[in-house]
Amino acid sequence: MGHVDIAIITGLTIELTRNYLGGIHMKTWYGCTAVTVLFYIVVLACGENIILSSKLQNSLWVSEIVVIALFAPIPSKQRPKYNQHRKNMIKARGIAGVLIIGAVSLGVKSYNNYIVWIWLLQIIEVMILKLSSLIKRNKKRVRNMLSDILENMAEDVIRLTGCFGAWGEIELPECLRNIDSQKETK
Repeated sequence: MGHVDIAIITGLTIELTRNYLGGIHMKTWYGCTAVTVLFYIVVLACGENIILSSKLQNSLWVSEIVVIALFAPIPSKQRPKYNQHRKNMIKARGIAGVLIIGAVSLGVKSYNNYIVWIWLLQIIEVMILKLSSLIKRNKKRVRNMLSDILENMAEDVIRLTGCFGAWGEIELPECLRNIDSQKETK
């Protein structure tokens, strides 16, 4: 049967979880197709070649349920705005999907590694989306914080080294600028 059975189980896993969780959306059909094909290739390659321990598999199973409970459905332009009742229904269906796939994987152990690789990639994708969203929401605050850090660091360099040029920029003293040339003459 080859990889047909694995394709069926991975397709079923994605259908029963990703549709409810959501994820990154591409702008074009080509982008979506390319990412989907890449996703399946990574799942097949990792599922066959990188065997995850049963403890890690169990923790990913629980983690997938937690991620769905906390974040599903991931907001996107392609999804409508849902009221809380509808969000809860989507979460419940996603969790039910994880439980169904988990039960299947208990019965047929040869698929476990493929299934948990799908869950791991989905969890990583959600974390990337959440981190990206957090950075976008706090862009100005992050920029100001980094600016303050760099300004304080520049003040410390000036205070500690006494290196301050005529125009206000940090300038290394002559003795530090010519260290390489002094080494060459010795």
